[in-house]
Amino acid sequence: MHTYVIKKGTTNVSIELEIIDDTDGTPETGVVWNTAGIDLQYRRDGAASTAITEATLAALTTAHTDGGFLHIGNGVYRFDLPDAACATGVDKVVIHGTVTGMIVIPVVIQLVAYDPFDAVRMGMTALPSSGTLAVNPTLAAVTHTGAVIPTVTTLTNLPAITSNWLTAAGINAGALDGKGDWNIGKTGYSLTATTGLGNQTANITGNLSGSVGSVTGAVGSVTGAVGSVAGNVDGNVTGSVGSVTGAVGSLVGHTVQTGDSFARIGAAGAGLTDLGGMSTAMKAEVLVEVLKSLTTQLTESYAANGTAPTLTQGIMAIHQMLMEFAISGTSLTVKKLDSSTTAFVVTLDDATNPTSNTR
Repeated sequence: MHTYVIKKGTTNVSIELEIIDDTDGTPETGVVWNTAGIDLQYRRDGAASTAITEATLAALTTAHTDGGFLHIGNGVYRFDLPDAACATGVDKVVIHGTVTGMIVIPVVIQLVAYDPFDAVRMGMTALPSSGTLAVNPTLAAVTHTGAVIPTVTTLTNLPAITSNWLTAAGINAGALDGKGDWNIGKTGYSLTATTGLGNQTANITGNLSGSVGSVTGAVGSVTGAVGSVAGNVDGNVTGSVGSVTGAVGSLVGHTVQTGDSFARIGAAGAGLTDLGGMSTAMKAEVLVEVLKSLTTQLTESYAANGTAPTLTQGIMAIHQMLMEFAISGTSLTVKKLDSSTTAFVVTLDDATNPTSNTR
């Protein structure tokens, strides 16, 4: 008796079946799929036997065919099983049968959940495919009673501390609260406020972002928008100034404009010229672009039925209706540029004397 070990649910299973003479036990080598009295069956655990319809195979290399039967040699035959024989649900299936005057040696197939032909892990996907099995044990907490931790005065063999290893993200936002005025006398950094700084009476070197209640003293330069300035500003102001309260001593680089008629613009815009048309150079550029569009081949495209076409789609539809079409009954078929592919079909109101059409 032959035994196989196959994964449950495997399809296209072929086995080797041995047939011997029922008198002297010699191998039978002349059995074919339709030999007299041949009846091959399979029986799954807990179920009745199921007959298998035998079929011929052109060669031993022929693809799997349910019931396929062909002699291999020395009384051993290839036999192709139907998929239902090895389906999931049971752990064993027996292949058996009869042939007139002969004995068919039964074959037992053990159906297992793993894949014995998987050389890596036998189909058990919970295991890693290669390398060492990962083990991550959970260590139970250990409590030491009466243990004394010695005082350490000198630490050796510590790793070197790399530059910039301590970042702002690594410091708790409130870590320095109540630790003294650590920022007094520090320069070269920016102060950022979300609710205003109120009055700052000391000097600030660097950048200041946020709302400032008032500034007493000289301001070297201001970059950005200033809501209002009361008093004198000694230095440069870069950006927009909302309003200035007080006298402006001088304005360099600008001519004061008053009234509705400014010298640079002129009354009613008389100083503005050449606004009513394009220059000769501009006209020439536009002409070049127009001629280019008129001499460039269109890309073949047609609008879908019921959809407004683009200019290109409209021109292509008109062109092809004049150049490539065929009428059959009430159907007027317009062809594409290749003269064979249909671009669209127009329906005539009459096959003989049409007076209108629709798409």
